[in-house]
Amino acid sequence: MREKDEGFSIVELIMAMAVLSIAMAGFGAFFINGTKTVDQQRDQRQAAQLASTAIEQVRALQATALMKDRGKTAVQEQWDEALTKSLFKDRLKPYLDSMAIGYDENATGGADAPISTSTMTQTINGTDFKQTIFVGTCEVYYAWTEQCVDPATATRVPADETQKLKYYRVVVLESWSQQGCAGDQCGYLASTLVSRVAEPQFDIKRPSPVVRSLALNPLPVFYVGLNTVTYQYKATGGTLPNVWTFTGLPTGLTGNAGGLISGTPTTAGTVSGATAKVTDDSGRSDTLSNISYTVVVPPVVTAPSAPKNHVGEAVSLQPTATGGDTSGSPKYTWTATGLPAGLAVDAATGAITGTASSTYTATIRATDVNGVYGEATYTHTVYPAIVLTKPADQTVALGASVIATPTASGGFGTLTFSASGLPLGVSINASTGVISGTPTLPGRYVPTISVTDSIGPAVSDRFILTVTTTGLTLTLPGGDPTSPTGQVVTIPVGTNASLLGITIPPTTTVTGLPAGVTWNSGKGTLSGTPTTPGVYVVTVKSVSTVPVSTAIYNFVWTIT
Repeated sequence: MREKDEGFSIVELIMAMAVLSIAMAGFGAFFINGTKTVDQQRDQRQAAQLASTAIEQVRALQATALMKDRGKTAVQEQWDEALTKSLFKDRLKPYLDSMAIGYDENATGGADAPISTSTMTQTINGTDFKQTIFVGTCEVYYAWTEQCVDPATATRVPADETQKLKYYRVVVLESWSQQGCAGDQCGYLASTLVSRVAEPQFDIKRPSPVVRSLALNPLPVFYVGLNTVTYQYKATGGTLPNVWTFTGLPTGLTGNAGGLISGTPTTAGTVSGATAKVTDDSGRSDTLSNISYTVVVPPVVTAPSAPKNHVGEAVSLQPTATGGDTSGSPKYTWTATGLPAGLAVDAATGAITGTASSTYTATIRATDVNGVYGEATYTHTVYPAIVLTKPADQTVALGASVIATPTASGGFGTLTFSASGLPLGVSINASTGVISGTPTLPGRYVPTISVTDSIGPAVSDRFILTVTTTGLTLTLPGGDPTSPTGQVVTIPVGTNASLLGITIPPTTTVTGLPAGVTWNSGKGTLSGTPTTPGVYVVTVKSVSTVPVSTAIYNFVWTIT
């Protein structure tokens, strides 16, 4: 046991030294990392200063000197290496893509140019900084963008040269070796724009003002009742300020001294013979004559008038439009809001097609080439589909009464029934659909029952009505046959004439046969090769003269 006035033990000293060593080791790593960070920041600031100095030196040169002695081959090699081999190619690409490669057509080299195509090295505080300078051309189209772009790849280029600002773009890359950067290579980029326009020469003897051609500064189309369209006349030259005066403007439009045409036109049409005159501060002037202004009414849309359809029925609605600037192709772009699922509008024609399942209200819009539009709203009423239930098939004796009642529901308003193919003596009530009467000719009948309302196509179905007799009858096998196209078919047709003791064969005629099939009276067959798919209602009629009697047989022949 150690007394309180005794010194530290060996174990305590060893432990204390171990703790101190661990602490000092941590401080050492902190010191080393801190030194690296300071070095990185110092080199970053040095690179920024070098790039800034290079930019200032470039700006000190005349614009014509930027390309001097930079030969095409040397410049191309510089750009190719930057975009394929450089560690900084991904950072350089957006800059080089935004400008066209620039070079001196009379030069063959580039290393000795005022702005060298070679990479230059500067050593500062033991660090080698490599400097590469790229020079190209680009243009700013200030009417719609502030970006300087390569004219060869621009999606939109103004025809008016005064709307183009032409520049040289200079990009400076500073690179140096340092741990902590990708590939142990750090980089810093800077860029600037230098005007390509010739240096201004200040001369109090400015040329006379000239009104800019309308071919370069086209007039817009103005719209009755709209004040959203303006036009700025332009002039070159003249001792400022230039003052404008106008004659012959359309009613509702005015021009101010600054050359701006604005206002709200009141009458549609073409106004010709107008003039625009610019006068400078020295009294010199230029006049543009025989100007024509075009004023149109905004687009006017006529929507479909209270359309009506049934659920699931094909819809085809056609709105129309007049007015607006119809110089576009197509004249209007059509859009619609409020259309339900199943309906769509054709952007070129405005046609609304598809199917609808319920009533809806939609707004249809026609927009002209200048973005001016008209619209109209309509309500499309969609009624339940008509559902027809046909009568059950019936067999009655010749001379007996027929009663058959189809039923129908849905549709709009009053439903109307009709029928075709009923035997003589039998008819249908258009209001109730009741089929009644006494057939006068025996046979097999396949009547078609139809029902319709006031807005849509008829819904139809068939049933079989057989009128029996002890007299002449026709016999066919199979009832209602189905046959494929392209295959030979033969259907025998017979009568009971011999059983009735009729010695003179009845005369048989057939109507409604599919294309490619004929009645062979000698063999008593329907034969041939069907060529056209469809559903055919065929009527076979046999007439005996001694005794006089008639037999009819109707059947439905489906050709697939």
